[in-house]
Amino acid sequence: MRVTVLAGLLLAATVRPEPARAQDVYAHQAFWKGAPETGVIRECTPGSTAHWDARDALRRFERHVESLDATASIAGPRQQLHDLLHLPCFALAFESLRVPVVDSVPSLKLWLDRGGDMWLESLLELPRFGDAAHVIVPPDAPRTLRPGNANHDAALDVYLCAAGEATCGPGTRGWVLRADAALERHRLAEARDATRDDVSRPGRSAEAVSADCVRAATTEPDALHYEAWRACIENYRDLRPLVPVAEFRAPATGWLVVTGRRGHYDFCDTVRAFNLEDGTTLMDDSCSGLVIQAGGDVNFDATNRRRVATMRMGRVPVDALREAAWMLLFRHQFVEGQHAADAVPLPEGFARQWDRAHPPWNFPLTGGGATFSTAQTSLTWVLTAPGRPPIAGNVTWPSSFNGADSHAAELLQVAEAGLAEACVTDRAPAFRKADAVLVESYVDLEEMEADLAPAKARWSSAPKCR
Repeated sequence: MRVTVLAGLLLAATVRPEPARAQDVYAHQAFWKGAPETGVIRECTPGSTAHWDARDALRRFERHVESLDATASIAGPRQQLHDLLHLPCFALAFESLRVPVVDSVPSLKLWLDRGGDMWLESLLELPRFGDAAHVIVPPDAPRTLRPGNANHDAALDVYLCAAGEATCGPGTRGWVLRADAALERHRLAEARDATRDDVSRPGRSAEAVSADCVRAATTEPDALHYEAWRACIENYRDLRPLVPVAEFRAPATGWLVVTGRRGHYDFCDTVRAFNLEDGTTLMDDSCSGLVIQAGGDVNFDATNRRRVATMRMGRVPVDALREAAWMLLFRHQFVEGQHAADAVPLPEGFARQWDRAHPPWNFPLTGGGATFSTAQTSLTWVLTAPGRPPIAGNVTWPSSFNGADSHAAELLQVAEAGLAEACVTDRAPAFRKADAVLVESYVDLEEMEADLAPAKARWSSAPKCR
């Protein structure tokens, strides 16, 4: 077990990431490539022939998508959607900066159900809620994961159901629903706690966002008021990780090994191994508390003298363990986006129009705050299974400001809380870090190996079961 300890104040820092993924902007530019570079886009006149033709085209598209089987090719419907948006009466889609990126029929259906249909309707005529017309900000389409597609590392294919495997996915659908609910709770909690600043949408009403963006827009020339306002509300979108569209196979064989420090001033350096087949669990913890000297430095010798070693064995509930392993495996596939459409009141006197000479990517983009705290630590995990390369990653402990990361940590805590101590005969297997597939850019497997070796020696020296 590493004996190095780090001191630090319990601080929170804010990092401003890029507000829009570069691929969103590039996709938007590519989608409108070939369109006139100048000219003002306005709503079609209600009741005009072009307006009725656009409504008919939208109804045909929606009926066609509704009739499609989940396994149908997305190529045709995606082209139909793009053709629809290129009709003159849908040209105000230019303002959204996010062309719908749908990679499967189920993804397209979810996008429509979550408000994509409302957004398409609003391009023809803005809906009115109360006394005000409202601009609809479209959702993002969730990504689709299937064996062999390019959205994920190939090592994860074994945990994805192939088309037609009727018995593969039902057992994990509850996990998907639970993850989606947890992500929404996390978003709402973040919204309640968020600081009211000039780039943070969480916790603010649509009316407040509209008013803030009016103040920002009126610093521009009159002709740009609507455009600047619309670009501003795009920056205030509510974002959260989106559960990917997939049928998942439960990880039911091999070992999940998790190592790392849990806690800050009072902490435990932990090595824990879980057998995914039967829930067999081995725990090796070394706990202490930081001894702070005058001046704020840590007395490392005194801190290490206070260590208390604990070894526990037994079994945890296997279903809870497998759900935690699943979330660890796939949490990086929960890509951040807007889950549902939003409606923002259009300010009085703002003419809804867009000059192509001022494309939306030319307006300032701002980002939301990403926060971290020294109260959080990073655990390293690796999942080993017979005949497969080890898969490794990290998870923030005990919770994270990223909803998917936080849910993974919570599921691991739930599984560990169910430990029933008992004598066990299994011992955690070794793994070669050179063979490991990393599901994120940096994982310290050398430190994990250094921590795991002495823990395995202690587990092996434990009294044998009678």
